[in-house]
Amino acid sequence: MKKITLLTIILLIVSLTLCACVEHPEKPHEHSYEAGWTYDETNHWHKATCEHTTAVKGMAPHSYSNNKCSVCDYEKEVKPDPIPTPSKSAEEAIAEYLVSLGDNFTVSATVKITSPDNLFRTEEHNYKTLLDGNKIYADNDGELYYVEQDDDVVYLYSLDNETWHKTVATDEEYDGSMDIEEQLKEVLANVDWQSYNEEKGVAKGSVKLNNVDFWIECTLGEKNATITIVSMPLPVIAATINIFDIGTTTVTLPDNYVDDTVPPSIEPDIPNEMKKSHV
Repeated sequence: MKKITLLTIILLIVSLTLCACVEHPEKPHEHSYEAGWTYDETNHWHKATCEHTTAVKGMAPHSYSNNKCSVCDYEKEVKPDPIPTPSKSAEEAIAEYLVSLGDNFTVSATVKITSPDNLFRTEEHNYKTLLDGNKIYADNDGELYYVEQDDDVVYLYSLDNETWHKTVATDEEYDGSMDIEEQLKEVLANVDWQSYNEEKGVAKGSVKLNNVDFWIECTLGEKNATITIVSMPLPVIAATINIFDIGTTTVTLPDNYVDDTVPPSIEPDIPNEMKKSHV
């Protein structure tokens, strides 16, 4: 038997002491995560469910399709572009347009009147007016006539049994027919304009006509304007007015007509006594 030296005993004691001091390594911690997605405006991720609340898994930017993330279903808020502050008011824009028409343009209108007792019964009326300087052609729901202004006298050409007649228009017949621009101005001047989008040329407001409240929308184009008027609250009356500035509108007056502007000559009624004195 080998002799155990003092050095061997010391080394053995040190070795056993070191082994007793060494701890066995623990198994590393594995985070647990939610199956669903957590997200903000930029990214989505799986949030930890263990005590390590700051741990995340699968963080990535949103992948959008029609403003919705195809991974986590986050919907992006789409804010409409702000409407720029118009450089002019609706009243100014419409007034400028009407002035630009001058005395040569076309107005067409469709008016629908719905029975308040039966909303499925609607009458439709169509009107068209061509303005050519001092002459007007009008089709009022199938009734045709011409108007001509000569100085302060207004003449009316109307059909009677398929024959045109020229007469001096009465105030009721004339009724400001030559002042279409002024009539439009009068209606639009009383509108309470509530919004105006200068970029689109759209003005919206309300107006009272003949004690009836109407909602009105006016769209101004480069060569035309459309005015939509609907009575409130029940849509009993709805009108669409189109104004066209097509450069040149030509109105040709009827050349075959009965001139009723000159009254027939009537012999003066001479008393018999005066007749006898001349015999």
